[in-house]
Amino acid sequence: LRTALCLALFLRIEAELSVEKNAYQNVVVSFSSKLPPEDGISLVDSMQKIFNEASSVLHTAVGLRIGSVTFHLPRTWNSSHWSNVGSVSSYNAKTEPEIQVTSLTDSAFGKQPIAHQYGGCGVSALGISIPSEFLLAEEESFPKGKTLAREWLKYRYGVFDENGFLDDPMYPTHYTIPGSDEIHITDCTSPKIGYSIMDSENDSCVLTSETANNCSIHPHEEDVKNVKSSLMFYHEKLPQLDHVCGKEERTHNAGSPNKQNLICSYKSIWEVIETSEDFKSVQADDEVADEEIKFSFVQESELRLAVAWQDTKSLLTQGRTILKVVQKLMFDIPDGSRVALYSFKDTLNEHVPFREITETTRTSWATNSNFGSTVDGQPLLAVSKAVNDMQANDEADKPGIIVLFTNSNPVEDVDLVEKLKNSKLCLYVIGLPGISEEAWSAFLDASSCSSLLQVSETSISDVVETYKNLYSAVESILPVRDDSKIHTVSTSMLPHEEKMSIPTDLTAKKFTVWIFHTVEFECFVNQTAIALTAGVQSSFLVSYSFEPQNDTVECRLKDIPEGSYLVHVQVTTEGGESFNNKVWFQDTTPSDSEEQMPYIIYAKIFYGEYPVRDADVRAEIVSPSGDKSILTLGDDGRGDPDVTQYDGIYSKYFTKLDSQGTYQVTITATGKANASKNGQDPCCGSVIVSDSFELTELKWTEQTSFTVSKNKSKDGYKPSRVTDLRVESLNLPDSLTLKWTAPGGEMDEGKANSYVIKSFTNLEDILWNFDNTTNTTLEIDTKLAPKQFGQPETFEVKLDDFSDNQTYFLALQSKRDNGPSSDTSNIVSIILPVDKIDEKVTPEPPAKQSGLKPETIGLIVGLILLAIVIVIVVYLVVYFTVLKPKRREDGKERTSSQRSHTRPTGLNSIPADIILKHHSEVVNAKSLHKDPPIFDEENVEMKQNEPSETSVESDNNNRNYAVPSRTFQEDPKKSPKRMTQV
Repeated sequence: LRTALCLALFLRIEAELSVEKNAYQNVVVSFSSKLPPEDGISLVDSMQKIFNEASSVLHTAVGLRIGSVTFHLPRTWNSSHWSNVGSVSSYNAKTEPEIQVTSLTDSAFGKQPIAHQYGGCGVSALGISIPSEFLLAEEESFPKGKTLAREWLKYRYGVFDENGFLDDPMYPTHYTIPGSDEIHITDCTSPKIGYSIMDSENDSCVLTSETANNCSIHPHEEDVKNVKSSLMFYHEKLPQLDHVCGKEERTHNAGSPNKQNLICSYKSIWEVIETSEDFKSVQADDEVADEEIKFSFVQESELRLAVAWQDTKSLLTQGRTILKVVQKLMFDIPDGSRVALYSFKDTLNEHVPFREITETTRTSWATNSNFGSTVDGQPLLAVSKAVNDMQANDEADKPGIIVLFTNSNPVEDVDLVEKLKNSKLCLYVIGLPGISEEAWSAFLDASSCSSLLQVSETSISDVVETYKNLYSAVESILPVRDDSKIHTVSTSMLPHEEKMSIPTDLTAKKFTVWIFHTVEFECFVNQTAIALTAGVQSSFLVSYSFEPQNDTVECRLKDIPEGSYLVHVQVTTEGGESFNNKVWFQDTTPSDSEEQMPYIIYAKIFYGEYPVRDADVRAEIVSPSGDKSILTLGDDGRGDPDVTQYDGIYSKYFTKLDSQGTYQVTITATGKANASKNGQDPCCGSVIVSDSFELTELKWTEQTSFTVSKNKSKDGYKPSRVTDLRVESLNLPDSLTLKWTAPGGEMDEGKANSYVIKSFTNLEDILWNFDNTTNTTLEIDTKLAPKQFGQPETFEVKLDDFSDNQTYFLALQSKRDNGPSSDTSNIVSIILPVDKIDEKVTPEPPAKQSGLKPETIGLIVGLILLAIVIVIVVYLVVYFTVLKPKRREDGKERTSSQRSHTRPTGLNSIPADIILKHHSEVVNAKSLHKDPPIFDEENVEMKQNEPSETSVESDNNNRNYAVPSRTFQEDPKKSPKRMTQV
């Protein structure tokens, strides 16, 4: 069981990322401890080069550069390769960097840098990971600095890709609009450009993940020259893109089905970015000097630690447990560390002077703390003593950590604040009930890094809960182990006659049992004793360890008086062979809102550096009034709240915020899960495309909490947004079928009461005027009863009121009775052609067409046929009674040249074979339900005067008739198809 200590009310590290003088300052880069030390110089050099490139790209795109970067070097690297390498404490070194260089060669996120985005539009990512092989590889066709700049914008501003992904169900690389065969590329370019999908031999091909090695999208060369945006549209053949859409009249493509449009509700990249605080005080370029990036280096030093606890009656209940936490901490501190232990009332008691830790220091220190004094605790006595001890002997420039257990608040002390400012010391206050953030703020602000953790009453309700929470707090200051990890399996009070069970773990190297009493211990597997190795044997704490077993191990205390004893079980695993999990919350309440909006609960579950998929993740939430809720967290990638499937981040809205106060949360993850690896480049669309491997059974629990200080709206919350609306089929001329996933009634819980589906002929109206009726709006009558959240929905839309030769945009909202409507769904579109071709097996005429009705067309065709018959009869009569005798008389006088210059007019100019041929084509067109060809007498006359051979060829090619044009799809095997964007 792993427990998170309540709510972090205050957390600050030295040199936080900020924007000053139009530049990003204090960017932190760390390197995996698994990277070979001999690669250190090459990795740092490559990062510096990429930062310089990225800085230029970012300045062009958003007007900001990179100002300063700090590299955190692993302890195993030789720091003499770099000048002026500073020192940082283990606590500061464990702070999440902006960029982490990893050692993985088979990452689920591919082989390029990736921003780990978990939240919605405008939400900063967790960080950026860069594989070391990306840095060490030769320069690729797409600039590395530009790749980093793209991920930086995602990380900092919560924007998303404008390109598509191969075979992605929500964000495809290319698509057709139902009703049209024209292929469109998912993009955002300004100006617009055309594309062809071709193979290596410049022939058309069908692009899928299976054909991607020899089939790709090619921008047309003549269009590429002038295109400069968007940077967030990745295409390896468009490396010159360095602006963003939506800025400086660079048109945003709101019709493209990309991740940016869906998650940011069709806002452009710049519309999202410009709202950031980064741009509140941007200066003109001519007012800011163009400076080079300042690179600095730090390396984690040996641990320098001072721990102090308050020895007064106000902490009587928790005092003995605080001492147990400190006793255990002394055995966790690595060799070579320097440690001091103090307690304080209105005076200070030094238990261990500040010095290098030894076995004697670990096992033989004693305390006379009895937590009986009624005086007020004076915590600054301990802080001042620690500052003086750690800065003595010319060590003022070395980092250190001061840990306080207290429920007292300090008085003003200007001199001590100044000392903290001039030091590299971190102040870590574990505040028990009674602590005030405001009272401690001056000292926290002055420290190099600081944290104030507020411990709630429920977190210290008994000995076990107190120990779990307080030990979890101090454990965070310990240095990271390079070769292994230690996790808590369980903490409990073990009665003298009972057994405790320790489940098997295939990732374990060993198990260690810590008992807070001098006692012997024994363990069994299926009633057979197993070998135990005795470890610590002090007067207050003993430990035993054993190797992993194939079955559950049962242990018990041996030869001990009656009573229950605190037992802490830990497992040691290989560094990359253990679950690495984290829980956090997002309060979606806007800063200017007086009403409480929903929380989103997130759980990140990784196995080493591999994201875990298919886990059963649940949250049990207990409200301040004691009401209990059980939620199942999802990893579906539908965009709200989960943005990417199989990324190892599970999420769920929590809406039952019915009262103010602290909500206790217990997260559990169980099941036979899998982990993802060898991901596809580029990453990431709606789903991580990768291989997977099976894991051992997942069993993980974490406890934490959050506090609500506002009241929920009486109207409740709106339903969640539908993000996967799609056209399942277009059945011309009758209907189209829509499909989507049912939203919840309140966010993603329960079910909605009704749907509103609307169709627009103007994209701008559906984007910004869905709730208003305009002359481009068609509201579709639907009586569909919504299903429970997550269930598939299908609805057939009749096309009776839709016009031909028109593009329609459709979207929907869901509603609750007497409650707010959801946000508008994603938008889908269809194109209804001039003739709605019936694609059913038995052809039928369209039920509704623009233009003439079928009955009218039939009447016209009949009249034309009757007129043709009359013309033929008249022609035959005239021919046999007048023309033929006359031709016989004049036959000898007429020459071929005279005939070639004769221009007969009227009916006499039309040969019977042409009239019969036209009649045949009219009849044939009618039988096929096509428009009949129009008889063009003038063209016939002109063709009659041309040589007979040409006239036949023209006749065979139907050049005599004005036939309505049709569009046919080209054979993809013959020539590349040209695409245009929407």
